[in-house]
Amino acid sequence: MTLSGHSDQVRALVVADGKLFSGSYDCSVKVWDLNTHECLHTIRLYNEVFGIGAAAGYLFTGDENGAIKIWDLVSYTCLHTLSEHNGSVYAFATAGSKLLSASSDTTIKIWA
Repeated sequence: MTLSGHSDQVRALVVADGKLFSGSYDCSVKVWDLNTHECLHTIRLYNEVFGIGAAAGYLFTGDENGAIKIWDLVSYTCLHTLSEHNGSVYAFATAGSKLLSASSDTTIKIWA
């Protein structure tokens, strides 16, 4: 099975709430149904997606300019933008209520 729909490189994947989320250089995140393999929704961003993560009902995207967007996993609306990194954001992890982000600026940020 192949999932197609992005128009540029797919850079990141995460599974949450029974769905697959794919982030791409085409400035979008696609939401896929893992059973039917259909694209359920496309989240449009202004910058290329370098990193993606999910936890506790939220989706996190990191872009080429160091911005992190926090999305509601139900409505797919952007709730917050965090802009502390000075380079592309590639990876996310969570520890309890904290969000951790890793960037090409050589730092890891811990968000409470």
